[in-house]
Amino acid sequence: MLSWKPCSNLHSQLRPYVQSIALIEGSSGNLPVRNLPTGNVQVLMQISESSARCEEGESHQINGPQFSVIGQRNRYSLYTPAPDTRILCIEFYPHSASAFFREPLVNLYNLTIAAADLWPQTDLLARILDARDNDEIFALVQRELLLRLRQDRALEQRIDLLQNVLTELNAAKPSTMTNLSRKFGLHRRALERLFREYIGLSPAAYARVSRITRAAKIVATDDGFAAIDYALDQGFFDQAHFNHDFKAIVGLSPTEYRNSVANLQDLH
Repeated sequence: MLSWKPCSNLHSQLRPYVQSIALIEGSSGNLPVRNLPTGNVQVLMQISESSARCEEGESHQINGPQFSVIGQRNRYSLYTPAPDTRILCIEFYPHSASAFFREPLVNLYNLTIAAADLWPQTDLLARILDARDNDEIFALVQRELLLRLRQDRALEQRIDLLQNVLTELNAAKPSTMTNLSRKFGLHRRALERLFREYIGLSPAAYARVSRITRAAKIVATDDGFAAIDYALDQGFFDQAHFNHDFKAIVGLSPTEYRNSVANLQDLH
């Protein structure tokens, strides 16, 4: 089984921006791990020498240590780790990854990019490979993030604004774009530009991914899940629209996903 070992002492300056730092270790028994989009930008480091297979539209092999940034996604991926896999995962809050990257996050949409292209002159992977234990790994990562954290008052104000907008979008009864524009005093197009630059996708795309990811968690754990009730409650026109979006993002229908959870591990 894969185990999740989180960093328990996240630096106070990083807490508003970083949702988690964790090491993922072990094996999935050659079963693929179905990773659903989280609404977050991630940094992943494979720090073991083993090979793994990843399917994101097309299949490719990951050989040995690698350091990548994964942008916002609107669809699932399958990851089949090696028996001795070891991965470091940094996950930013949806509204805060732009504090660490100068590239507009829309340019990372549905892409996996070598970290060196976004964080030039970093030797973090090499230092982590030489680390003595997990505590040293977490300390090295946090030191790097603190160095990368952009001190920009205008950026901080935009991040705060987007955090408040996301709170409305993630509510049990999500706000419409018209209501969001009115509440925050922004034209709809200005709000969409902010989302694409600082979050990586449009408000509508973010809301769609967020609703379906939440639904998948319910499907996986609740035998009495009623798709039609959830669909209507979350603003879908009908169950057919919900099922269509669910399959596009998860890769399976709600029924197929419920039947698969015994065989496909979900990290989130």
